[in-house]
Amino acid sequence: MRTTLNLEDDVYEAAMTMSKASGQTLGQVVSELLRRELNRDNISYGEGELPVFPTPAQATLIPGSRASELLDDDHG
Repeated sequence: MRTTLNLEDDVYEAAMTMSKASGQTLGQVVSELLRRELNRDNISYGEGELPVFPTPAQATLIPGSRASELLDDDHG
């Protein structure tokens, strides 16, 4: 579908940079970015506005203490 959009300068520049780097057209890049954002409706936000993602029932939970260890290892 062909349409006209008025983009803010910074958004246009970022999308053009992505277009050139990926070899996609500007329309393909904008469509992909919009599609990603439109599919984000399955993400909710908990306390402190941290994203909460749905997980399968059989997913292994990582206790907070283990997550802290992993973060310490990553930053240490």
